[in-house]
Amino acid sequence: MLIFSAGLAFSCAESESSSTGTGSCGDGKRAATEICEGTDLGGNSCVTEGFAAGQLKCSAACGLDTSGCCNNVCVNVGDTTCEGNVVMKCAELASGCRTWIKDDDCAATGKTCSATGGGAVCKSSSCQDACTTVSATQCNGTAIESCATGPDGCKAWTKSSDCADQGQSCDDSSGAAQCSGSCVDACKAGELQCSGNVLRECAKQSGGCLGWVTKTDCAASGGVCSAASGTAACDSSCPAKCAKEGLQICSNNAIQTCTKGTNGCLDLVKTQDCGSLLCKLGAGGTAKCEGVCNSPCPTLNAKQCNANVVEECQATTGGCQEWKITTTCPLGQACDSTGGTFSCKAATPTGEDCGHVIVVQKGLNTINWTASKNDYLTTAPSCSWADVDGPDVVLVYQPTFTGTVDYTFEKPVDTRWVAVVGSGVCGNLSSQLSCVSEYSDVSMGDSFSVTAGTTYFMYVADTTSGSLPLSKPLKLQITEIDCSSFSAGTVSTSPANGATTSSLKPKLSVTFETAVTTTTGTVTVTGNKGTNLSYNVATASEISFSTDDKTMYIEPVNPFPAGEVVTVSWTGLNDAKCSKPLKAAAWNFTVITPPCAPGTGGMIGKTVTKLPTGTASSYPSVYYVVPDQAPTGNVYFGGSTELWRVPKSGGTGVEVTTAAGLGSSHLGYDMVVSGNDLFTIESKSSGTTGFVWRISKDAGASFGLTDFATFPAAPADTMDSANLYKGRIYMVTTDSVQIWSVDALAASPPTTAKLEASVPSEGSCYGIAVDDKFFYLTCGDDDRLVRVDRTTSAVTLLTNSLDLSTTQNYLHAKDTTGDGTADFLYFKAGDDIVYFTCNPGGATPYSDVLASYGTGYGSYGLGLDAAANKLYAWDDSTYELVVIQ
Repeated sequence: MLIFSAGLAFSCAESESSSTGTGSCGDGKRAATEICEGTDLGGNSCVTEGFAAGQLKCSAACGLDTSGCCNNVCVNVGDTTCEGNVVMKCAELASGCRTWIKDDDCAATGKTCSATGGGAVCKSSSCQDACTTVSATQCNGTAIESCATGPDGCKAWTKSSDCADQGQSCDDSSGAAQCSGSCVDACKAGELQCSGNVLRECAKQSGGCLGWVTKTDCAASGGVCSAASGTAACDSSCPAKCAKEGLQICSNNAIQTCTKGTNGCLDLVKTQDCGSLLCKLGAGGTAKCEGVCNSPCPTLNAKQCNANVVEECQATTGGCQEWKITTTCPLGQACDSTGGTFSCKAATPTGEDCGHVIVVQKGLNTINWTASKNDYLTTAPSCSWADVDGPDVVLVYQPTFTGTVDYTFEKPVDTRWVAVVGSGVCGNLSSQLSCVSEYSDVSMGDSFSVTAGTTYFMYVADTTSGSLPLSKPLKLQITEIDCSSFSAGTVSTSPANGATTSSLKPKLSVTFETAVTTTTGTVTVTGNKGTNLSYNVATASEISFSTDDKTMYIEPVNPFPAGEVVTVSWTGLNDAKCSKPLKAAAWNFTVITPPCAPGTGGMIGKTVTKLPTGTASSYPSVYYVVPDQAPTGNVYFGGSTELWRVPKSGGTGVEVTTAAGLGSSHLGYDMVVSGNDLFTIESKSSGTTGFVWRISKDAGASFGLTDFATFPAAPADTMDSANLYKGRIYMVTTDSVQIWSVDALAASPPTTAKLEASVPSEGSCYGIAVDDKFFYLTCGDDDRLVRVDRTTSAVTLLTNSLDLSTTQNYLHAKDTTGDGTADFLYFKAGDDIVYFTCNPGGATPYSDVLASYGTGYGSYGLGLDAAANKLYAWDDSTYELVVIQ
């Protein structure tokens, strides 16, 4: 690998410029007070700055930028070494530095990399296989061993589990090793046998039975196991593992020396680990550990600022001159080089670096950061596979107690952030107390131990996984756990204390300040109309917990009586940190009295009729069902590859895919009808066109394809759901949720799409409906039906008590009074059940089952015929059109 400097060399006090004048930085001319300006480096180069080669630049602050400078990491051009099973060759790059580059992948030709002669080559493996078939298993005493390929290319037995951990024995009499509760002799005492190139002996096991155990791994010494003489034994030939005694190579940054073993065989032995130095091959088959100047500086005793420290150029080991810290500024101060004094001065808490840290403390912290650079999380931390994207924000926390701290960042769903916690010197992440990274959830957090008086630094950043950046402001909850006085309480309950439910069978949840023990305790649910439930936390199926054990979910099997006042309490429930009882909480809610019923007040009823559609075997996977506007018109149904239609009165379905000239680039998982115009919505997330296609302008009498909309930027994810409201098509992205709209009445397409809202708190959102005040979304993550304020984007949960899907949902709104506010919502997922919500825009929405037409799953699609006040669905079991009215 090539090592670059990560620093900027600033020296405003000592100018090496021969220019004259007193100009200012950025005016294009290097003045006497400036070390460089633009492309005028004042005669400096990477070499003058202590590097081997590279490209020196001038920073915007008129300081030398050495980030393009480099040092050599191998000695002689043409040297070779092994890195795993790849031959690496020392080469000189365009920068002028020498580094290791890939020369040959030995595995591609079934060979292994061997460095037995001072250089590396691909050779047929000289090692012996201990077993013959990868993934084969055998017993070794009570242990189960699997045959696996090792880094040397040879197969060896490796332990995968131990039956003794379960109080059982190992049995491989069937040819595959497995744990068994019974104990049967597998052989006679003292017998020997070969298992591949492993010599096994029959011996008594811990359970008292005779079984096979490994006596000798013949392959380990280059031998084989053979029973040619009538008795199994190791046959030790002595293949040389290296060419000449004393020959040295570099492997995994360590010196390995060819050494004669006690058996007289030559083998490579690690004789020196180079550690922080680099192993370099020399002439004549020698190798040595050499230092690399990681932070070189040009002039001894020169000084520079680096965030919150003053650094001085000092002589170090290995002949290097490196920047070393001489002064660390107190918290809240940064190094200032004005006038060449290099002093500590008060700094604005932006979170940019260690000189501009933001102080956080117990409770909810709202962090208004303005950092712009990634100073410390320059590589992916241990808890994240994704690289950091954007700046890292530096926070500082100083506890006044000794104990444990829980921390939680609020974040968008389906976006990966990362946070690292360390103590000691700010910016040093070599010893991490905590590292957390999360993609799917709306928060991420961890815990770490703290000591009173110690300073802890937190570094948080976005990554390349997901499309949303760090939130501004950041929200961070810190819970201090001092077991001498700590007693965990509740953070929130759902329904909230004193609230009214939105259904007769709500999902109950309570979030605690810290993780709780999930194996003890009792939850009691009582009401003033007869409810009296008691659940053992450890065993009740109605009780479950979040992955971090901070949230407890309670799902009673039966609905509550309407109007009942319910109280939830618990006993014997302890926190997982201090094993202390959780604080009691006031948690009472009122069960809603249903304000509506199917078939009344303009709501669609529960009557279900099924209409045949013809030859079932011809139909594709159906994901949407959309009626047109005509009373005696058609219902369209289809998926991402085909589109069909059938008369509303029933009949044989007719494929329109070919007639309309449709392909997979025009179809997705929803379509929209606007008057006589038919639109398909393509499921894609890249580019700015090809999302909305008008396929007909005359209600399907004829067809023609028009790419109807241009987006100002690519949507954050696929748009698999759409709906029409007052002449506009509204679409929602599935994750990293965005709501877009297009004018369906545009006279001269393509028309420009409009980003209406972003909803980062929700995920797996399939299904959208609209009225004058709200967007309504059905989101599969946690079965959430929500409304989003069209002005503020504030999100309100309407219900999470009904089953939704993370594959596809469907949602429609009906305004029966014409006041611009939806009176009813109708929605479904992939099962044969349709749900409703009445008063969705009000304070007390109510949700329940509208109708059921089967027991299967996989019946996607729900269409609303607003004029006829009917719903159309699809029965995937019978290939029938379902009419609900």
